[in-house]
Amino acid sequence: MPGVERRPGIGIGYVPPVQDEFPELELVERNRLALRWTPKGAPALLDAGCAWGYATRFFAERAGRVAGVDVDEQAVAVAAERYPWIDFRAAPLEAIPHTSESFDVVLCLDVLEHVQDERQSLDELFRVLRPGGTLVLTTPHRGAFSFLDPVNVLRRLGRIDEPEHRHYSLTDLRHLLDQSRWAGGYEVLRSHRGGLLVYPLALWVAASPHVSGRLKRLAELAIEADYLIPWGAASYAVAVKIRKAA
Repeated sequence: MPGVERRPGIGIGYVPPVQDEFPELELVERNRLALRWTPKGAPALLDAGCAWGYATRFFAERAGRVAGVDVDEQAVAVAAERYPWIDFRAAPLEAIPHTSESFDVVLCLDVLEHVQDERQSLDELFRVLRPGGTLVLTTPHRGAFSFLDPVNVLRRLGRIDEPEHRHYSLTDLRHLLDQSRWAGGYEVLRSHRGGLLVYPLALWVAASPHVSGRLKRLAELAIEADYLIPWGAASYAVAVKIRKAA
């Protein structure tokens, strides 16, 4: 959309105008769900795809040591300046700059659809997670209205030059896990598929630079409400909570 810049690692939620490029957003939809699914008192947590840390600062309340990694160097620099008590580093998901088995919880929220190598990315998430640890993974869902994905529509129209968002079903995610280092070494504890037609339509409104702040806020509330409704196979978004085998 004119006046809007997409950045890797941000995901499919609200996209701020360029003049407000790194806002301190509230904790909503997938991030709120991930916080609810994060065990309290975890010794170490990694936000893999942290953008500029606007959600990582909330996740920090659940863990003793918190780190964030994102491919966008500018966003990571902003995060490191704002939240110096969190260990932010710039790197792709395919090469996480942390030692093996160094985190008890790993959050990867609407990032997998952006990466160049899905298998390598999942291998890295497996590597840095301790046995018995928790992975929360969210992506766009391959549901009834995935064709309305704003980035993909604008790309097809030639309005933006950005890789297409991939959408995944639960079966797709399991298949990817089973083709990676996770094979035979994980258990899906919970899953959630939410958001239907309201979700992608509200994304368009929230991301537009041509609507009022009041209308944007209404769109954001609609996104939040629709995300939490479990619409099943038709849903626009999917989340899974996974435990790595001990």
